[in-house]
Amino acid sequence: MLSRQIKHMRDAIPRHVTYLYISSKQGLGLNKRNKKRFDAQHMLLLLAQLAYNIAVWARNQLAQHSATIASFGMLRLIRDAFRISGKVQFDEKGNVNLIILNQSHKLAKAFQETWQSCFPRDDLSLILGKI
Repeated sequence: MLSRQIKHMRDAIPRHVTYLYISSKQGLGLNKRNKKRFDAQHMLLLLAQLAYNIAVWARNQLAQHSATIASFGMLRLIRDAFRISGKVQFDEKGNVNLIILNQSHKLAKAFQETWQSCFPRDDLSLILGKI
């Protein structure tokens, strides 16, 4: 009886959900990161959950400004969208005050528009420039 319930549960999970889980692990680079100590493994799991939640939040925000990003899975999001070249400038106290993204990257404009809509009065500026 238990095996029939497990089979029913397995069959009830859509195939795309399994694919999303696998691509999320690949996108975050978690498929080969195992630690021998339980505490280290647990910390790795918590960090992975945090990274996943931040990436999903960023994708949802970016999707409002780019239809291309809306169709990205986790692997492609991290591989293509989160690897825009740029420069970071610091003030005299060592705080980040300016981020310059490569203007020739096809997704840089979506990042800039998203930044401006999410953080309109922030002291940190994000601009597009030639890198």
